[in-house]
Amino acid sequence: MLLEYRYECDDYKLFIQWTADTERSTVFHDIVTQVSDKHRFSASYYNDLAKELDKLTDKLYEQIYQFTDEHHGVPYTPRFRRVLLQSFSEICEVVEECQSTGKLEHENLMGGLFVAVVGKLGEVVDVYLADHAYQCKFRERLRDKESYISTINQSLLSYDLEDVLVQMTDLSSLMDCLSEKQRERLVLHTFMKYTMQEIADAENTTHQAVSQSISAALKKLRARLSR
Repeated sequence: MLLEYRYECDDYKLFIQWTADTERSTVFHDIVTQVSDKHRFSASYYNDLAKELDKLTDKLYEQIYQFTDEHHGVPYTPRFRRVLLQSFSEICEVVEECQSTGKLEHENLMGGLFVAVVGKLGEVVDVYLADHAYQCKFRERLRDKESYISTINQSLLSYDLEDVLVQMTDLSSLMDCLSEKQRERLVLHTFMKYTMQEIADAENTTHQAVSQSISAALKKLRARLSR
């Protein structure tokens, strides 16, 4: 992983190793070691922090990957979604605390680099949840084979809209007509199985607002599919 940063008016690049040969996280430790050596400041506090963050990262990885020779993904189970998100939140909380206590330039530097890593971890979590929720939804529709066969013989426009969305190979182009908020809410509700009330609670808004937004998004997609 390549990290770019600015320190004392100069630009630097940092190549970070995500895991050691033991398949344990070293990403935060590698940042602390390289940055402290390069800029010659004490890293005792950050070494302890990096150790904690790498342990939390391993905990997160273990819910996503099985570190065999082929690095298999852990089968997705919707009821464990909150556990996975909690593991990621624990990493975020430690990094946020590090940022809030930073006063010197090198402290702000370290906090910024940690945030960059957290952003990458967040992408891993998002992809894992989206991919496995998609597969779960798709398998659910294939469970009844006879029903599936009769469904695929119907015309495209006679499909339920969710079935169309699940089977589209290029969802991004289909959903270009939606606003960012409509797209986000539709993905959460349709693919990630969040209820409208859960989405409303997360956004601190009302169930009605979320429902109307998703309904408007579905109306736009129906119009595009009917062209």
